[in-house]
Amino acid sequence: MKTKSIQLHSQDRHRSHVVEKVKPYPRKWETAVMENVDEVTIESLYAPSVSAASTDGIMNCNVNYSTPAVIFSTGGYSGNVYHDFNDGLIPLYITTHHLQGEVVFLILEYHEWWLKKYGQVLQQLSHYPVVDLSNDYSTVHCFREAIVGLKIHDELSINPKLLADHVGSIKDFRQMLQQAFIPSDDRQLSNYASADNGRRVPQFGSSKKPKLVLIARKGSRAILNQAKLIALAKQLGFQVKVIIPTDTTKLERIFRLLNSCDVMMGVHGAAMTHLLFMRPGTVFIQIIPLGTDYPALTYYGEPAKKLGLDYIEYKITAQESSLSQKYNEHDRVLSDPQIIASQGWPSLKKYYLQGQSVRLFMPRIKLVLQKALQKIKLERNKVKISNQ
Repeated sequence: MKTKSIQLHSQDRHRSHVVEKVKPYPRKWETAVMENVDEVTIESLYAPSVSAASTDGIMNCNVNYSTPAVIFSTGGYSGNVYHDFNDGLIPLYITTHHLQGEVVFLILEYHEWWLKKYGQVLQQLSHYPVVDLSNDYSTVHCFREAIVGLKIHDELSINPKLLADHVGSIKDFRQMLQQAFIPSDDRQLSNYASADNGRRVPQFGSSKKPKLVLIARKGSRAILNQAKLIALAKQLGFQVKVIIPTDTTKLERIFRLLNSCDVMMGVHGAAMTHLLFMRPGTVFIQIIPLGTDYPALTYYGEPAKKLGLDYIEYKITAQESSLSQKYNEHDRVLSDPQIIASQGWPSLKKYYLQGQSVRLFMPRIKLVLQKALQKIKLERNKVKISNQ
């Protein structure tokens, strides 16, 4: 584990000499992951002047800044899209949005892939290049003020009452994402997904048919009869687009796709984090496998409501679970999944997250799709009336 040092210089000769170690990652309650997060050593020292010579352990400045610094880690669970937003980007917004870009980010456990993936978002929060704190051993950066670590509120959520200026919400965070991925001077291109060899590629959903994006999975929690689901949705009048997000899928592409659709649908999992890309008033359908009721509602259902989405959940029956092929109907894994899940994360992961796929019962899911169509119709009528 690596350690970086921060010195707090004071002209008060009588100020106590204090050394404190901080791990600038928000999940302080998770001991296991925090053990692997690099730490920052903060030391307060007496310095008679800002330009004090490098004596008594006081370091000379190589670069001086007039803006505050925010130091945070992209270690921990980084690489999982849920945690990238919940433990990274949303806390970064919470901590810094009131500074209006006048802040420098110093990143501990810096990853080039992380900056490449989320750089467009960081540019909305800071006007300055980020500093790779982990690998910059020779430069002494000097700030008048520094914030070490990020503030976190709730799952994929922002509480305006806890913000520094009491202004902002998860809807404002989503608006910032829109500015990052579809800048205001590019709004005239909002019906286009991206540039492709100099051509503008039409955005999904150019017709008036309701548009449904299915976030698909491979392996665990896959929809085993996905082709039938797609055929049913098309039969009901949806345009359907299937996407399987990967580590290399550009966020801009996903944002533009979901920003243009009416319904996002998928089985509970980290990819449901992309609900943050949906426009308020649109529909989010979450398919909930056995044993996942609590995390499905807590991590995605409630945040969807706070964002202003119409949230519909589809809880599968035991017969729709692949576990029905492995266990008899009286086994608690099938008959009482909440008891098994309540035994802790290892049991939840073993039985319901890693070992389960779904085979949807078409008559049941048809009712859900019809409900979504009704909500879309109501929303379009509402928008039509407001535009008159």
